[in-house]
Amino acid sequence: FFCLQVGDECLIVLPAIPMEETRLPEPVRTVGIYMGYLFDEQKRDMAAIEALTHFIPKPAMEIWARAKAKGLIVAEDGVHPNERGYDVFGEYLAHQMAEIMQSPQQLAVRASTLAFEAAAPAVDIDLPKQ
Repeated sequence: FFCLQVGDECLIVLPAIPMEETRLPEPVRTVGIYMGYLFDEQKRDMAAIEALTHFIPKPAMEIWARAKAKGLIVAEDGVHPNERGYDVFGEYLAHQMAEIMQSPQQLAVRASTLAFEAAAPAVDIDLPKQ
């Protein structure tokens, strides 16, 4: 698994990728779903051991069922969401991220950042003009 060094207060969000709605032919569809599952498990494991790293699970199937009742949610390629599919997934991710940002852990990080910035002396740097 590839790791990138980031700041101590950087929030990392790893969303699961819902592959169940793909319209690929079998057995490619089943293999794709399984590979997505394996990747999602790696993200879940990473979030369990890394501070400020959060895993967002797949949306519940009823979310997709409600969206499909209004029309297709997969693009013509059979793999990617169409505009409606991206809207549904985006709204779900936004809601999940809002919950993460309001968690006690995140609020504590933001408070410590604000306290540090308030205590830090102002530094004036003259950059050379080009």
